[in-house]
Amino acid sequence: MIDGNSLIKNKLIMRRILLSGLTAFIVFIDQFTKQLVENNMELNDQLTVIKGFFELCYVRNKGASFGMLANARWIFLVVTIIVIIILIVLLSLDYFKSKFADISLVFILAGGIGNMIDRIFLGEVIDFFQFQIKLFDFIFNVADVFVFFGTIMFIVYYFFYYDRNNEKTKYEQRIEEN
Repeated sequence: MIDGNSLIKNKLIMRRILLSGLTAFIVFIDQFTKQLVENNMELNDQLTVIKGFFELCYVRNKGASFGMLANARWIFLVVTIIVIIILIVLLSLDYFKSKFADISLVFILAGGIGNMIDRIFLGEVIDFFQFQIKLFDFIFNVADVFVFFGTIMFIVYYFFYYDRNNEKTKYEQRIEEN
């Protein structure tokens, strides 16, 4: 006979496996698309998709958004590693007890891992989606998309759904049960 604690542990294990699989899938898609661009375009090549709005443009970015902090590779690596560790701990502990929060954290985690792989092996990040909106040009990659939407999702969750006192109590109860 399966007791309540075993069911909770089995659900947590399955949730961790699914979240790990989603993370790996997103990292794979990010790296796959970057490899496609790298194999099929020369650096700084542009392919117009929607004239004046959207292009594929192969560039390498040593910095953060808009090339800021281009000479701060080690800072990005250290900060990314710290954030990845924090996200893995939060996901492993099922801290927020929310599928929505977990998915948002997985998006951020996977995007961070995808860009960190580039920084480790290339010393820079491959970007290729370029949108031109009025006076602004945005160029980014799949990892950036997931970090952006994961962050937006988490902000929505945190400000509109997260009950800090109730969640902390649930978290403390789960620690006591284990």
